[in-house]
Amino acid sequence: MDDIARELGISKKTVYEKFGSKEDLIYKVVSHHLKKAQELIEKAERQSENAIECWLAIANDHIKLQRDFHSSILFDLKKYYPKGWMIFKEHIDGFLTNHLVKKIRRGMEEGLFRKNLIPEVVAFHQLAKVDVYSDPSVFKKLGHDITTVYDEIIKLQLYAIVSESGRKYLNKKYNYED
Repeated sequence: MDDIARELGISKKTVYEKFGSKEDLIYKVVSHHLKKAQELIEKAERQSENAIECWLAIANDHIKLQRDFHSSILFDLKKYYPKGWMIFKEHIDGFLTNHLVKKIRRGMEEGLFRKNLIPEVVAFHQLAKVDVYSDPSVFKKLGHDITTVYDEIIKLQLYAIVSESGRKYLNKKYNYED
């Protein structure tokens, strides 16, 4: 709280008057960031011509957010700020899960994703890896920048669930030969 007060040019007392506690401040910051992420996802859903483009738009937004993400944030949230961790987990278990299921169904309806997918299982599989994909130190171990690693992960995710028509769409997009 000392660092926050100093950075804002206000007293520590004023910070506590405004936020009550460090836990409340963390909760509000996490809530704010999750709301912004949700808005980006909803915008991508509205503006994308199909489920693949939606998936890619959201991935690009996620990469931009990850660049400023410190690897200890999720660990610290989970260990020291249960209220902040709870809202993060609720976001994943609620909004993100519902969004993914909806996007997968959209892709199936468009004929771009395989018809035999179980959307809830695919969504679970994608979200089960959030903490790994949110740790920038993982990318350093791989020896590639975050954009390269995410691009490869997104391709793996999409090629695993696309139909033949979806594969052709991706091949054309990535300039791969059929």
